[in-house]
Formats: sequence, C-alpha cells, structure tokens
Amino acid sequence: MKKSLVLVLIVLMAASAFGQISLGGWGRGVLAIGSLPDADNDASLGMIETKSWGGGGARVGYNITGSSDLVGFQIAIDYNNVAMDAGANANAAYIWVKPMDMLKLTMGTYSNHKLRGNAEFGSWNWLRFNPGNTADQYGLGPNNRWGNDAAGEDTTFARNALRAGGFLVEVTPMEALYIFASPLSGPDAGSIMTDSVNGGGSLQILGGVNLTEALLAGQYGFGYDIAGIGQLKAQFIGVDAEVDDDDVDGWINAAFKLTAVQGLMAEVGVFVPTADDANGPNVAGSGNTDDVVQIAAYAKYTGMEGMTVHASATTWLFDDLMWQAALGLDYRINDELMLNSDVRIYNEERNMETDADGEKQLGWGVSANVSKGLGSGKVGLGLEVTNVGFAQNALNGDENGAVIFAIPVLLEYWF
Repeated sequence: MKKSLVLVLIVLMAASAFGQISLGGWGRGVLAIGSLPDADNDASLGMIETKSWGGGGARVGYNITGSSDLVGFQIAIDYNNVAMDAGANANAAYIWVKPMDMLKLTMGTYSNHKLRGNAEFGSWNWLRFNPGNTADQYGLGPNNRWGNDAAGEDTTFARNALRAGGFLVEVTPMEALYIFASPLSGPDAGSIMTDSVNGGGSLQILGGVNLTEALLAGQYGFGYDIAGIGQLKAQFIGVDAEVDDDDVDGWINAAFKLTAVQGLMAEVGVFVPTADDANGPNVAGSGNTDDVVQIAAYAKYTGMEGMTVHASATTWLFDDLMWQAALGLDYRINDELMLNSDVRIYNEERNMETDADGEKQLGWGVSANVSKGLGSGKVGLGLEVTNVGFAQNALNGDENGAVIFAIPVLLEYWF
C-alpha cells in the first residue's frame, strides 16, 4: 500500500510539472455535542462524530484529475471514517474525450453537475435537520434518490449521475445551448444492472443490460441560456425500466433560472411524473407517487455588502398539501469570520416526526454557526435548535417532537 502511494505521488509530481495532472480533494467533519433524549424525553447530553448529512465519522476525500484539450480522466475517492485499507466510496472514475469542439463523450462513474439546481445554505452545510425522508413514506421525486428531500441538493433541477459506470454524451451546438444524453443514469439504473448480472432481461448485450431498459432508465435534457435574462432547462429522468400500458414511467423536470436582476439569482423547478405508478427510487416499488407534482424554488441575493440572503420552498401537490420553507443569512463579520444562519419550517404533513402522543405537529429548526476561514478550509462552532431531530444517526435518540439542541464543531477543507 505504501509503495503504491509513493508511486502515485512520484507520477503526480512529474506530471504536474507539465500541467497535465492535478491532485485535489474535499472533506468535512462535524463533532456534535447536544441533547440525547430517551423514550420519555428525559434529556441527557450526547456526542457524535459525523457529517452534515449524518452517519458516523468525517468525510475525507481526494481526487486525481488529468486533462488536455481533447482528453482527460478523473478519479475521486471518499473515505467515511474508515481506514485506508477498509474500502472507500468511488464517487467518480471516468474517461472523457472531445472528438470535436461541440461533442464530449464520457464513460465510467461520473456526476454531471452542469445544470444542477441546488439550494445549499445554513444548517445544510453544518448539521442538517431531519424531518424525515418523504421517499421513505411516499416515494416522491427523483431527487429523493439522494435522500435530500429537495432541501439543499437537486432542489429545482436534478443532477445527471451514474454510480455504476455508464456513458454520457454532451453536445454544445452553439454557445447558448447545451444538450446531454445518458442511458442508465436514472434512479433504477443500479437495480437494472443488478438484474442483468443475475440473468434478468431478454436482450442481453455481451452479458450486459437490456438495451430497451437501459434507454428507458436514462436521463436526457438540455439547457438554454437567454442572454441578459436567465437559463431555461428541462430533462426526462427515467424511473422504471419497462413500458407499462404504453406509459413510460419517469419524471419530466423543468426549471428556469433568473439572472436578469443584479445581485439576484432565482430559480424555480417542477417535477412531474409521466405515469401514475412512477415509483420513487428509494422505495423500490413499495410506494406510489399517484401523480404527485413537486414544485421547488430557491433565491439568493448578494446585493448587500458582506451579506447574502437565501430563501427556499418546496411543495408536493399530494392528497394532503406538504410543504417546507427556509430563510437563511450569511454575514461577513470580518476578514476571517463568517456567520451562517437559517430558519426552517415543515408543515404537519411534511414533518414525519410526531409528538409524544403520536400526533402530527409543525416542525422547525433554527441555526447560528460561525466559522473562521483558513485559506483552503475552515473551522467553526455553532448552535442549532429543533423539534425534528438532526441528520441521520446524529443525536436523535427518541425525541418524539421534543425541542433538542446541538453544538456543532466543524472542520472542512478543499483543494
């Protein structure tokens, strides 16, 4: 192992002299101290080393990138509180080529963020609140395959990503127009490939996946820049890999980003299922969207010196109206210190956390966190209070709607 690392470092140093290969990375860890209530909501103090999105341990990642004008590659490895020899999560391992100026081809495990619509601010980048994942109960929306519930990532427009290896075609016929096509990148792609390995499908190609299923489970979309106004984007996200009653199960995702007002970026997006049984990806057929339309919006205003104001809202047009909303403020205290704060509200239908009597209740969370910039990283300390609990496996206990708090200590780097 050590010899391999030394060899990699030697190659990187030699290649970097010619500007062809670079080493980078990103990582974040949160040490949270706070409430750990028991089944009777009797509070005690608890502590956990975690990440913003929960789970045990810090995220430590690095990437190796090689590029020229016409060809390149990237390998991105993430470790989640595991030893170097205990395995890691390969978030990216792909090759790309440009046979002509307007055409780019990518093969491998990739995550294409070119049109992605996020709403990351406040507690989302510290210790996230946890009103429950709608996909667990309803299977709503393709962005729930990331467990994000449209709160911060893939809020208005879902990313195009392949975790198990695949193919991406990107075409830029004119400066303002971007088009992409990627079979086998929809939420069901992983299960389709597993089925194929186990002998599923009738049109096996070299022992691979069914061609029809691969195409139906893909993502296909475009983005068009309107000069001086904003960007229009739309995509189809294949969910189920079979044609059922002449309906192709999936989602139409369309969004518009407004950039015409100086200092303001505002985006609204909609996810519309193409069939009644376009099951959400995290429920593997156990849930049903029943024609649920998801509408999300995010705005960011940077027109005031030293301040950035964020606002986001998402609603699901379900049998009972579900919605969540958030307001955030970033304030530059001085050259080194930054305040990140937010307030989040979840209506009774959206909040999966019931009270001690099992009744639905309004969910909320408030955060105020301060960080010190360290060039290529930061360290921070804050306070968060909520009645919905915190990110997965982070100081939740048996809160039953009780008001609990956490003091997050954050360490983060980027290169």
